[in-house]
Amino acid sequence: MYILIMNPEWGEKILKGEKTWEVRRSATNHIERIKIAYSKTKKSFGEVNLVKCIPLTKELFEKNVDKHCIHDSWEQVTARYPNPVAWVMEKPQMYKTPVPYTPHQGAVVWVKED
Repeated sequence: MYILIMNPEWGEKILKGEKTWEVRRSATNHIERIKIAYSKTKKSFGEVNLVKCIPLTKELFEKNVDKHCIHDSWEQVTARYPNPVAWVMEKPQMYKTPVPYTPHQGAVVWVKED
């Protein structure tokens, strides 16, 4: 299983079902059940189904703030991510106890669990 490393604030919102879109700079091929880890913890805190990727337009971005929880303007987002994509997540499950994992050298976004 793959582990997505992310900011603790956003990861917790995803695992609580408060955020169902994760905005990234490109699509991913990991359309499957994944684990969510919070950066700098070396622990996964739960799992979620990453079901699809949607290329964002200004209209889609602005109409779906409740899904991605980003309150920056479209212009601010596209300055960071020229072609933003929403990673759509469903069926979150938060663990009762975080599960440690061994990070791989240079892992920034994804870790493949051994």
